[in-house]
Amino acid sequence: MRTFSRDHFVHLTLALFLTTFTYSLVVLRTVRTSSDSQQEFVPQISVTVAVLLTVASVLGLVLFLAQLASQIRLETILDNVRQDSTETLRRVLDQRDDASSVPPATPSSPPEARIIEVSRSGFLVSGDEGELLEAACEAGIVVQVEGFSGGSLVAGTPLGSSWPVDNDVPTPEVLATRVEDALAGRW
Repeated sequence: MRTFSRDHFVHLTLALFLTTFTYSLVVLRTVRTSSDSQQEFVPQISVTVAVLLTVASVLGLVLFLAQLASQIRLETILDNVRQDSTETLRRVLDQRDDASSVPPATPSSPPEARIIEVSRSGFLVSGDEGELLEAACEAGIVVQVEGFSGGSLVAGTPLGSSWPVDNDVPTPEVLATRVEDALAGRW
């Protein structure tokens, strides 16, 4: 809806429709037929202008429908979403003036990291960070989840990785189940 409310062509088309309608009503009011007390009167120039406005309105409608067809294409909608998101991110990040508010960089997985695989296909709906943190603390490991909310999950593909905080703490096999329980998927 915002796309149409910001579009100047939509505004111009609606203005043309309203202008044509209002002008035609005003001109129609001045047209008189002959009667006993009045003479027939048809304002030729005004009627011609009304006809030209009507033709322009029909042309405007055709062009509006052509533009509407191009605006509701998936590629155009996705491009508009990308532009809006980029502008929002730029505006939000410009408001950050404190360098300490920048989140720390994500740690990279060490070579001994264990891959956490998805056991069944579906979509990642949400995650319970508290439950995931609790499972990682109990196991003495670091868990890095690479899936994102709304992302597609395919059985057997990596969801993330885990590695021990201390080299002598093994990664338990039950962690995969706990991680899957903490990340609510729609299977």
